[in-house]
Amino acid sequence: ASIHSAEQNVAVCAAAASVVGAKASMWVGGTDRATESRWVWTDGVAFSVNSVPLGSAYVNWDSTYTNPSDSFGGEDCLQVYGKRQEMEQEILGYYRSMINKWHDVS
Repeated sequence: ASIHSAEQNVAVCAAAASVVGAKASMWVGGTDRATESRWVWTDGVAFSVNSVPLGSAYVNWDSTYTNPSDSFGGEDCLQVYGKRQEMEQEILGYYRSMINKWHDVS
């Protein structure tokens, strides 16, 4: 996938939640494996250096947890946490702040 707007981000996160569950995460096609901190989609479009968008690219990094951080080393994949609308009240604290945000993981 490649995400170019807030609307697409919400749709992708909702689809992720429907596949893997409300509190689970899913890789959505962003990576910095080729060059650390230079994020590209699997279609080759670069969209971010560190957390800064390139040009008018859409980004939704979770700044609460300083993403992308590479905090454990080798965190080269972009993941999202989704939620199902009907489960919104069940997702509290830690998970609520991460819903629809981007995180880097290994």
